[in-house]
Amino acid sequence: MKIHFNNQGWVFLLFILYLTSCTNESNDDLGFECDESISYNQDVKQIVDVSCAISGCHVGVFAWGNFTSYGGLVDKINLVSFKVLSDMSMPPEDSNGPSSLTNEELAIIECWINAGAPENE
Repeated sequence: MKIHFNNQGWVFLLFILYLTSCTNESNDDLGFECDESISYNQDVKQIVDVSCAISGCHVGVFAWGNFTSYGGLVDKINLVSFKVLSDMSMPPEDSNGPSSLTNEELAIIECWINAGAPENE
């Protein structure tokens, strides 16, 4: 039995192949294992202070959130999760700080969010 594809068939097939080829890096792939002791104060705050809570970004009355405190960051945790971990559009390339996060920094933020975003010391 022969299968014949018209142009729409090829486009659909390529689209399906594209979707199935996407991968999602896990923390294991990044060489980082989540630790129960990850906390805002010890691990996440320094990343946020250098990469997010900087002049022109998430400070003061910025519309997308003030990340200079734990409460300000946690209030926008869904935005952080999406922009930083899913579409990786933060920090932006034209940032006053680093234009991207390292794999280890991404893994720390992901572990922290997955642990319920604790503020523990």
